[in-house]
Amino acid sequence: MSDQVFRWGISSPGAIAVEFARSIRTAPLAEVVAVGSRDLGRAKVFADEHGIGSAFGSLEDLAASPDVDGVYVCSPVYAHAAAVDVIAAAGKAILIEKPFATSAAAAAAMFATAKRHNVFLMEAMWTRFLPAWQQIRGLVDGGRIGEVRAASANFGFPLLGGARDDFLLDPAKGGGSLLEIGVYPVQLLQDYFGTPTRVEAAVIESETGVDLSVAAALTFGDKIASLQSSITQMLPSSATISGSFGIIHVPAFFHAARRFEIHTLDGDAAHPFSVELVDAEPAISPLAYQAIHVAERIAQGEVDSDVMSPGDTVATLRIIEAILESAGSRKTSDS
Repeated sequence: MSDQVFRWGISSPGAIAVEFARSIRTAPLAEVVAVGSRDLGRAKVFADEHGIGSAFGSLEDLAASPDVDGVYVCSPVYAHAAAVDVIAAAGKAILIEKPFATSAAAAAAMFATAKRHNVFLMEAMWTRFLPAWQQIRGLVDGGRIGEVRAASANFGFPLLGGARDDFLLDPAKGGGSLLEIGVYPVQLLQDYFGTPTRVEAAVIESETGVDLSVAAALTFGDKIASLQSSITQMLPSSATISGSFGIIHVPAFFHAARRFEIHTLDGDAAHPFSVELVDAEPAISPLAYQAIHVAERIAQGEVDSDVMSPGDTVATLRIIEAILESAGSRKTSDS
């Protein structure tokens, strides 16, 4: 790892930007040095509250700052493509809050833009970088539960009835449960199984045509998986990876996993199931792990991630599109 401090700029200060700024303070060799917003006053207030040295009234000015190495983009998903155009042209690294784009085609175009400018670009799928999920990956790859044959994941809680309803219920802005929170279970299944060979889904839609609740069964050759997402009801928000002689279960909220359970068939006749509880509490703030990864990859001369790759991001969005198409949803995405 490089011993040089990576200097972050934050675009569009909001709730997730607050979490990112707080998390970076726990990360070694990382610092938030600037924030940008179309409302300069808002940027200045955010900078004052979080001890950030510079505030800018536009993304262009933020990206042009010689003090900024990379920009964390947390604007709404429909504004992500335009942000990539600006930041990539300025030659700065880019970390974009999930969901990455409103469609797989839009995501592919964004990665092409970054490649053209030879800048780093990654979706901020922070879940994949957490110690718990890094341990789970090692256990699965090491055969701890045998051959992986199935998985299930779900994520849901009521989000409607507030200031974000206009966005959440607007298909043109990337609303709906799958892009808002269902992307977490989808990316998990994509991570372990790749691209499904068959998708069967049911969707409950809003009057505007966005998916409020989704249930889907996905086949990956000889493996099967299921997922649910909802912005109108509580779901367990858990995940399970099933192998030939064991399972790994991650309780709520699996996307922010701090512990997990390993259930295996290695007990005795009276108690055939053995259960091991694994504590994987993050040593630093959860959002900081992805930022460390970005700095490390850039120090290695890379322009993308080997944990959340461009292919992973595009494939995840293609699965979301396949789920909605299978259910005959009216929801459409613009690239």
